[in-house]
Amino acid sequence: ICLRDRGWEPWADELWLLDSDGTLSARPLADLHSVRSVASPEPPVRLHTLPHRLLMEAERCLLEAAAPAPQSNHIIFQGEMPISSRQRLRAVEVGLAASFLTGTLTVGTHHGAGARHALPVVTLQVTGAVNAPLKAAFIAPPARYATVTIEATASSDFTLHYIHLTLA
Repeated sequence: ICLRDRGWEPWADELWLLDSDGTLSARPLADLHSVRSVASPEPPVRLHTLPHRLLMEAERCLLEAAAPAPQSNHIIFQGEMPISSRQRLRAVEVGLAASFLTGTLTVGTHHGAGARHALPVVTLQVTGAVNAPLKAAFIAPPARYATVTIEATASSDFTLHYIHLTLA
């Protein structure tokens, strides 16, 4: 087998080798004796090293070597709001966004014992990309305080825009 082309993949710090039979392999800089096979949706015919990425030229398209997954962060948010004794919590809407999030959103109530002792009213399990508000409708028992807790692992682009509680 002869070497057809080579390129440098900067994200993983790897030397990519394209053999004459179309086999693509990668060797990490830390251990050039280690070799891993690289899958490609189209067989590459040439490799192009650019300052911050590696491109693979195929017969019908140009492919980019995948960048690493965004760093994830553990997120814990807990908020509390007093409620009038004549009103009940009816719904929640949370405006947030993340290219990946896995975790829970919990709405609870308590009578003054503190958020740590709130009784959960509704819990939403979320996994995947979030690009629309999370909403839940329910009827909570009467209470003096409402709590919202978000505990998740999320991509570094996570943003929490607003939390809207509906009372009736």
